[in-house]
Amino acid sequence: MNVKLQLLTLACACPLCAYASGVDEVLTALRGVECYQATADYQVLMSLQNDVNYTISLQSQAAPADTLAPCSYILSWHTDNSTDSVAGFCAYSNGNMFVFRGDRMQEYHYAQNPAIFLKSGTAAAPLPGIQMRGQFSNLLPQFIANDIENAVNDHRYTWEFTPDTVVSGQNCSVFKAEMTVNGNICREITYAFNRESHMPLFSETENNPGALAEQTILCKYIYPQKQPVCRPITEQMLGSIFPHIFELYRESTFTITNLPSQP
Repeated sequence: MNVKLQLLTLACACPLCAYASGVDEVLTALRGVECYQATADYQVLMSLQNDVNYTISLQSQAAPADTLAPCSYILSWHTDNSTDSVAGFCAYSNGNMFVFRGDRMQEYHYAQNPAIFLKSGTAAAPLPGIQMRGQFSNLLPQFIANDIENAVNDHRYTWEFTPDTVVSGQNCSVFKAEMTVNGNICREITYAFNRESHMPLFSETENNPGALAEQTILCKYIYPQKQPVCRPITEQMLGSIFPHIFELYRESTFTITNLPSQP
């Protein structure tokens, strides 16, 4: 067998091997980003309910010493109906989690209650710690890397990676995966990445495709023109960003005397 034929035979026997190095390169870039900032135009299209549009501010930064999460982050969002105010936010750093939604802020601290930051549930249905379940945290590069790696290593998924293609007029690389359970497709995911930086440009998730409760999630990323600058995420820093929320809706400040004319 000549060398060319031998290489061709190997490629046919392992069609995914040709893409493995490209996926590895993307995963390395997603996990290695030091300071990340973007705005996400996020749409949830549902067959049984009204569609919902969110505008989400994304910020994450490397936290190599943190064993609880792949990064520290601040996420804040508003819907079309609340464009003048923050509808909610969640932030995590160094074992401290702050969540605001529904006009009430909750906070969790590993030093006080470590159990809530650890995995629970069963092997078949594990529940990650609360810092891994922050609303919209799955949009961050570090969490996308986890999602892709899980799909690649899960036998229920079939996947493909295209290192160089064009989507909506943009040169990008694309990762697609399809999850099948008991012969039924229950999840389809698509991620498009910048060819140079490997940062996400677009994502689409189909949950329960073809079913009555089908849900489509679309996310388009918009990046600032200037190089982002990240400061350490601390309680004081969050208080300066969300002063009204910390003053009125924190457990220690949530009193009737502080809430005149509030719902």
